Amino acid sequence: MASFSNPFSFESNTANFASSTSAGSFVFGSSAVNSSSALGFRKKERIDKRRNKCRTSSPLHTSDAIGTLSAEQAPSGIVSFKAKSDGEKKPLSNSPLPLTMVTRILNGIPQSPHFYQLRNYSELTRNNLISAWDRIFEETVIEIHSLQAMDFWIRAKRLWKTIEELQNLGYNVIALRRRLVDLGDIMTELKLFQFQIKGLKTKAENHRMENNRLLSLIENLQALAKKEEDCMDSKLIEATKLENELPKFDAAFAKLAIKPI
Repeated sequence: MASFSNPFSFESNTANFASSTSAGSFVFGSSAVNSSSALGFRKKERIDKRRNKCRTSSPLHTSDAIGTLSAEQAPSGIVSFKAKSDGEKKPLSNSPLPLTMVTRILNGIPQSPHFYQLRNYSELTRNNLISAWDRIFEETVIEIHSLQAMDFWIRAKRLWKTIEELQNLGYNVIALRRRLVDLGDIMTELKLFQFQIKGLKTKAENHRMENNRLLSLIENLQALAKKEEDCMDSKLIEATKLENELPKFDAAFAKLAIKPI
């Protein structure tokens, strides 16, 4: 602002100097004052325009330009607010009644459901439905604790659907989903182990049948070997008998050899 005060001081000094000179000099001084004054006003006007432009482009002065979500677009049933210049927040006039964000702990799990789907019901109906969904959450936890391996997949399918419905209402179902996933992993490993056991038993049965076949074959071979052994023994006995008769041939040969011709 000091740069704007100097021209005006110069104009007043010029006017005083012109008034102390001749008439022609006074006219010159007066025109100089007018010219310098016009130049100073134009500079000030340009600076004011630049300042106004900076104010309008600054995010601190564009609260009206910030978009707000309608009640239908607001996530988790939260009603949008529009900022006012004095810093207060006021619900949009065309928004439906905001849903009460009730924070509770169910089965040791912090919950902040939004119940956005229940926004069009009356307060009494909405409160009754909220209580019912709280009971459903607690019953779901109890049912998860009572799961058994033999019927896990059938019951888990129903539980997944219930958990999805609870999640759509804003319930914190992370622990429930994690527990079902962990149980499902165990059941998957159990299924793999059962499949491996079944495969090993099938292979064991095949080996048993092959063993029986070989034992049967061995028995048949042993019987055949026994038969061949008996035949061998009988032949050896016959051969021994014949060997015992060999000396008579020697005696007959010798007798015939010395007999006169």
